[in-house]
Amino acid sequence: MLFGFAPDTALASYLFAVIDRAMRSGLAAFRAEHPRLTGLALRRASQSFQHGMADRLAERLDAMHGEREASLAAQQTTSTALIVVKHRVVEDAFRDAKIRLVSGGRRRVRLNGAFRRGRDAGDRVDLHRPVTGDGRGLIA
Repeated sequence: MLFGFAPDTALASYLFAVIDRAMRSGLAAFRAEHPRLTGLALRRASQSFQHGMADRLAERLDAMHGEREASLAAQQTTSTALIVVKHRVVEDAFRDAKIRLVSGGRRRVRLNGAFRRGRDAGDRVDLHRPVTGDGRGLIA
């Protein structure tokens, strides 16, 4: 379940689907590249790959969020005021629903090769906004 304004939740849903698909296909490719891994070794390497990929994707999403916030703060228009109000509305709704978000921590198995390959895979995921509008003229 996603919480927020409709355009924001639509983008979050899109990003969730892109990341889910990328994590699944990335893991499948990693496993196919390492057919000798089986049993516990396969499970640990797979977890390390996924943690590396998730770690890199989280860094990229944090950076994108920071860039967006900095861009909005630099604007001196009425649209900035709207963003401040939007943040306040969402924070109030979280407080009213008694929702408190906390970090889950970072206890992870890290096999450096698999973790590094996961981070590399996280770099290849396209996190940019999807095509908007009617899309006419984009596909010949």
